[in-house]
Amino acid sequence: MPETPPGDLRLRPFWLMKLLAQTMTRGGFMTAKLYIPPNVWFQQGAKFTAIDTKFTNCETILIWLQKLQDDSLNDANKTAKVTQEKKRIRTVLSVF
Repeated sequence: MPETPPGDLRLRPFWLMKLLAQTMTRGGFMTAKLYIPPNVWFQQGAKFTAIDTKFTNCETILIWLQKLQDDSLNDANKTAKVTQEKKRIRTVLSVF
């Protein structure tokens, strides 16, 4: 089972990267029901679809993460703004 995500929003991207790195080296659970073996990352002949869309989404997520990094989470107004951005991110990602 994957470890529980940290409560601090600023630490969650690092937690996710740690999970992904673990699946690449020795396999691991991304969720309680989704196990990813390491050979998934090194398949030969795999066909990739919608690469442009995936790159665009990654760039969008990067922009949002940079906004979070720039904002101080100690300010109540900025915390509300971060919560709204988080909801917007979830909405966009739920389409995929």
